[in-house]
Amino acid sequence: MLIDRYKNFAIEYGNRGNADAYNVPFYLFVSEAAEVSLGFESPLYPENFTDAEARAALDTMRSVVFDAGMGYGKIRAYSFLIPCIRTNSRYHLDFAVTSDVNFSMYYYIGTPWGPL
Repeated sequence: MLIDRYKNFAIEYGNRGNADAYNVPFYLFVSEAAEVSLGFESPLYPENFTDAEARAALDTMRSVVFDAGMGYGKIRAYSFLIPCIRTNSRYHLDFAVTSDVNFSMYYYIGTPWGPL
């Protein structure tokens, strides 16, 4: 990765089950020193994600910084709910990261919370 240049990443997720998954928690953890641009270019699910306010909320999402301990240092955490992952489908989240130092990145997609 070139210093001070954005590098694009995509996280692919989906649902191979026989029922739609609703309210799925998604967490992205990046070293505090890295700068993250969360401009999700591709729709999460075209039929349900047309609300301009919801898209704007994701694009301006705030993060929380905390000390992860165990040698990881300070981590910036982003979290949100994916409202619906349709049966037998695949989607991806696009984002970009830049940093002038080495950084770590992790993500976690949790168990669906069901309809809320």
